[in-house]
Amino acid sequence: ELSDAYAKCATIQAEVKRREDLLRGIPLVLADFLEQIHLPDPDLTHAGARPEDAPRLVIAALQKLQTAVSKREEELKTANEKIAELCKYGAKRDEDVQREAYDALRVELLDVSKRCADAEAKLRELGVEETKGAGTSLITKMSMLIYQLQVSVISGTGLRTKGWRPGPESEALSCIVEVVGKEAKFGTKPVRDSKNPAWNHTGELQMSHSALPCCECL
Repeated sequence: ELSDAYAKCATIQAEVKRREDLLRGIPLVLADFLEQIHLPDPDLTHAGARPEDAPRLVIAALQKLQTAVSKREEELKTANEKIAELCKYGAKRDEDVQREAYDALRVELLDVSKRCADAEAKLRELGVEETKGAGTSLITKMSMLIYQLQVSVISGTGLRTKGWRPGPESEALSCIVEVVGKEAKFGTKPVRDSKNPAWNHTGELQMSHSALPCCECL
């Protein structure tokens, strides 16, 4: 019976030592993990001397980790909002640039038309009148003129969804430039693995001064 008691006592002591070793080891494993993610915790590193302190130190370290995670999540949220804002600005800027170029073209063509009309009025002042056999007027001729334009499609922004990722299943984007109501058009090559596709393509369109060019991304 005495030997059995000694054996049970030895078993209990071994179990107590195993649990103490486990308590010493948990803070060290957690300390190593925090070191790897650049959140060192000196208290955890030196926790092996007093295993009874392990639960308190582990809880404190986990709270520290949770605080760091929350901070990173907030930084990521702020970064995503900034990216979305920049994409929105880029899309608006591209639209403004396209509108500025279109308005400049319209102004130039209208100026040519006005000069033709002024010239025709001046001829009338001088007594030069058109007859039925004289042919088409300058204004009518102006409306019949066809312009050969070179249009450059550089790039596009804000065309992808917020969670877009490149890959084989990603949708390829191309840009079609055409004249409203006409068959005249040209297209760029499709670009798949880019959030903001850069086409850098120049094409030609034939259009009159009253025609409306437009651009569409597919």
